[in-house]
Amino acid sequence: MSGTPQLLLVLPADLDPRVRARIDYTFRLYCAFQGVSVLETKPTSSSQAEAQPIRLCYGVPADGPRRVELSALYRARPLSEPAAAPQSFRSSDIHPEGTPGEFPCFHGVDERLGPDWLGEAFEWLSCADERAITNQDAIGRIPFEDSLAGRNRLDPCVPYATLAFEALTARIRETVGDSYPMRPSPPWPDGARFAVAPSHDLDFLPVRTSWRWARYAKNLLNAATRRDPQLVGWLLSDLAMSVRDGVPIQFGLEVLREGEERLGIRSSCLVIPAWHHRRDAWYRIQDKRVQTILKGLRDRGCEVGVHGSYLSLDEDGRLSNEFESLEDAGFSAVGGRQHFLRYRWFDRLFTELVKADARYDSSLAFSGQLGFRSGASFPYPPYNFDEESTYPLIEIPLAIMDASLYKTGLAEHNWVEQAQALLQTCRDHGWGGVSILWHNNVFGGGTYPRELVDTYWQLKREDEPWIPLGDVAKTLWPRFQAAGLLPAKPDITNDH
Repeated sequence: MSGTPQLLLVLPADLDPRVRARIDYTFRLYCAFQGVSVLETKPTSSSQAEAQPIRLCYGVPADGPRRVELSALYRARPLSEPAAAPQSFRSSDIHPEGTPGEFPCFHGVDERLGPDWLGEAFEWLSCADERAITNQDAIGRIPFEDSLAGRNRLDPCVPYATLAFEALTARIRETVGDSYPMRPSPPWPDGARFAVAPSHDLDFLPVRTSWRWARYAKNLLNAATRRDPQLVGWLLSDLAMSVRDGVPIQFGLEVLREGEERLGIRSSCLVIPAWHHRRDAWYRIQDKRVQTILKGLRDRGCEVGVHGSYLSLDEDGRLSNEFESLEDAGFSAVGGRQHFLRYRWFDRLFTELVKADARYDSSLAFSGQLGFRSGASFPYPPYNFDEESTYPLIEIPLAIMDASLYKTGLAEHNWVEQAQALLQTCRDHGWGGVSILWHNNVFGGGTYPRELVDTYWQLKREDEPWIPLGDVAKTLWPRFQAAGLLPAKPDITNDH
């Protein structure tokens, strides 16, 4: 990052080693996010001195020029202890446009220096609070109402970690002036600052006629249970046309592939490689018909990734075996997402992904809510509490899922407005990109109303990259590597 500002983090000599590691991680992540250079040690040569690095003095007096004094309020707590109720802080630093906004501070507010922006960002990014949650839903996930956002009645569509980084930028600019960049530098070669990673979890593939009818019956039952008469009517209409024309009921793959080709969308298709539970897919990766479908997707520019099976984290090594099964079938995967977003704690998930030599994950989301589970509207390497370091992979937040969008907008059918508003939040406050998820069978029109399918197409902007998850990880990896967060991984490739 030659020619960019250099930042040096200055910490108290007697700082708790756990706090030191966590604040250093967040500082480096901020530097990668902002596109500035990390200075590892104080300048010793005259050439380094001429560079005039900016010193971020965390709990240390700022006794010179280009020194930014920061409050140091973060304290390490037992991982069995949830975060305390937040203190509300109101400031124009939270929003670049200068409009005062509210920010929930879980580590207090210094009367003179304000919140500990690095500490607050870490609270969200680390998902530390989830380690203390014992409740789980019927699937085995932490319910939204027990999450950091849900428990404290915070809007999950607000990227609090990103806002903390923006407030830190404002604090630095107060000291060093307008020469310090207000916005993160673009990560993409064409100058784009934000990308969408569209993805499709292949929970159903219509390789058998009997499966088509069983899935149709399930969709009809679900529509009736949801009390959605319009969707019931569409399903019955599809049935009538299928009988009239003598063609099988469709489940969206052709509609999906043709539409994405027309709009220049390259997506990720995530496949379940194993069957361990009734909630897993009916198809088998060893089936030649399934492999033909996947090859067709790959040949059209789709990435093929792993959709970890329902019980993939219930046994050591099972998820890595699923990566191997997909490899044996001829499809090399560099990442994926958990089926049903099912994982009890993120550390278990990431540990197993490292065993599988994965490069990315996109499972951190709420099953029934839009927004940002970790408060981040940007990709980042997740934190490893066991090692007080980073996991060597990138988490790409899943911001919008078709099922969650359907649920939150069912009353008004305002799905386009909700999805566009959230993506605009990502553009305004994010960097790098987020993932969105539309299941392939939705494009057949039988799972959700057709307006939800139209929403997917309407979200695409001509000036915005829509690329596979693996491409996002591959492009951003060097930026995190330069900040000292990730090792060199020159082989971040897949076979799409």
